[in-house]
Amino acid sequence: MRNSLAIAAIGAALAGAPAWAYRPYDSTDADTLEDHELEIELGWRDLTAPSDGERAVDAVFNYGIGHSREVILEGSWLRTPSANGGWNSSISDVALKLKQLHRRGVLQGERGLSIASECGVLIPTSSEESGPGGECTLIASHRNSVLSFHLDAGVAYETDHRWSNAIALVVEGQESWRWKPGLELRHEHVEGESAEFSALLGLTWRASNTLALDAAYRRWLEPSSDPDEWRIGMTWSH
Repeated sequence: MRNSLAIAAIGAALAGAPAWAYRPYDSTDADTLEDHELEIELGWRDLTAPSDGERAVDAVFNYGIGHSREVILEGSWLRTPSANGGWNSSISDVALKLKQLHRRGVLQGERGLSIASECGVLIPTSSEESGPGGECTLIASHRNSVLSFHLDAGVAYETDHRWSNAIALVVEGQESWRWKPGLELRHEHVEGESAEFSALLGLTWRASNTLALDAAYRRWLEPSSDPDEWRIGMTWSH
């Protein structure tokens, strides 16, 4: 499977289509892929805490289906420490979503806000989860001559059948910049737990028209005792 992904990615990198990477953020922008355009995102993250932590490989497959829509399939391979000093492995955060552009704006070369939604099914992957869930996010994007701004607001019914909500703001450099820095501020709340507020500093390098590499550092500001997280990743577009 990994070899197949690598071959597909290398082929995409040589094809000459532009890469519209939106890693390393948890949020997204109000734009969609062109019809039959494929985008593959792969990333690694390492979350550390005083008494616990986790490591994960994330994969996201985006495919444009026309009419300003794209289908998204995503999931993570997660490793967490076990009681005997080893590691437990599992598949988590699997989802199938539809992204739809509702208003053409600056991201599409027109005037005003670009507005989109991203909604879908959350798929359980373990016996500890109660069943399928759902998630829907509304996205608004704007840009000026220097910066781009993306505001995401979403609600979810998790696979453990608890409600959660999140709101996030991403401020980043222009897509035309070869080195594109960005900042994500994110507030999340899961039913029955304390709310979390975090800041992520990211940098994306557009290595070619089809390949982009990224790195980021995420810091939890509330509660302050929560862990830090490092991320690296890449995106191919074809």
